[in-house]
Amino acid sequence: MRFQREVPHTVLVALVAVTLNGVTTGAQSASDSAGARIVENARPVLDGPRAWKVDAAPFVVIGGSTTETDTLGELNLVMGATRLSDGRWAVGVQGSSTVRFYDATGTMTGSAGRKGQGPGEFQQLMGTRTIRGDTLFVTDNGEVELFTSDGKFAGQGASEARNLRFIFPTVIFSDGSYLGVKYDDRVPPAGRARRRNPVVRVSRDGAAVDTIGALESAEEIFDGRLPFGRAVAFSQRSLLAGDDGRFFVASPSQPEIVQFDLTGKAIRRIRFPERKAAVGAEAIRALREWYLSAPGENGQPMPPAMRARREQSLERTVYADAFPPFGQLLVDRSRNLWVQRFDYHSAFLTPGPVRTQTMSVASTWDVVDPEGRWLCTVQLPARFTPLEIGGDYIAGLARDEDDVEQVRVYRLRKS
Repeated sequence: MRFQREVPHTVLVALVAVTLNGVTTGAQSASDSAGARIVENARPVLDGPRAWKVDAAPFVVIGGSTTETDTLGELNLVMGATRLSDGRWAVGVQGSSTVRFYDATGTMTGSAGRKGQGPGEFQQLMGTRTIRGDTLFVTDNGEVELFTSDGKFAGQGASEARNLRFIFPTVIFSDGSYLGVKYDDRVPPAGRARRRNPVVRVSRDGAAVDTIGALESAEEIFDGRLPFGRAVAFSQRSLLAGDDGRFFVASPSQPEIVQFDLTGKAIRRIRFPERKAAVGAEAIRALREWYLSAPGENGQPMPPAMRARREQSLERTVYADAFPPFGQLLVDRSRNLWVQRFDYHSAFLTPGPVRTQTMSVASTWDVVDPEGRWLCTVQLPARFTPLEIGGDYIAGLARDEDDVEQVRVYRLRKS
């Protein structure tokens, strides 16, 4: 399938004010405008005792002190966890440069890959998920590696070795092609602005790249001379998620998510109640405490000179006018869209190599069905980030108070 070469920026990020042919259903109202269905969500369909629930304790725990006592049981830098069709689990572990396999109870049964640059080897494992036929799609630093469900190397996908620039996969399709976001390295005019970064579809082998639109970056302050700027604290970029046949773009500033088909045509606009909140003293104080309490470059306490530089940097920090509406997007295996509400704790990132981040507080997720209706709101535990959501489970990365990593799988109870 060929895609239109570019979708105007306004199609991806603008709101449509005019609505026609309105239909109201109580919690939601729907109307059509400019070829797209608009779903206005006033409240969830399922609330109180009817809302979906997550069990307090996980029913599968992988890694940490609950498994083997030797180093093979430890997880360091988990980058993806996915359930195979026979109930086994595949977990990408950057620290060991392997994809590890576990049975349905969480017992390790084998692994695939190792450190290196050859076929089936990883320089820096960045993501793990399944595509058609339980094939494992593993993102490395600069290429895609494919494995069978029993851990055999099955081939290489898109690779930096065959392209001038590797585009990191964001939305992965069952045929191995994917959507990614290219970085626009042109020098923006001086001032406070958002960069426009192209959204592209990359073929399985990386040979074909089609631009189908653009996303907004987080706000930055540019000097007019360099392609990168100084970050605006608590600003958010547009969010991208999807599955076969569609993808979603969440606005970084408005409570709207736009659903597109794979030609880049907007087919549905999903709107939530306005929850805009100004960036206040509590968040600014917490950001300052986090930034000044981080360890130095060698992991030891921050030396006085570094602390002084950081204090000067904080004095120059510019803050967003308001918190963004959304934190993350995730499409589950039942084609529901999970939308995390933004929490300022997500800005407090763990330093070091690229990793799956977790928040110190519980997270709130709004679930949207395939028709754009807000079904319910689900609370997920603190220090836990979902990586895959199935029909009756939520699997993700958890960290304990000592930052020891585990993959935990919670039962999802639906009304």
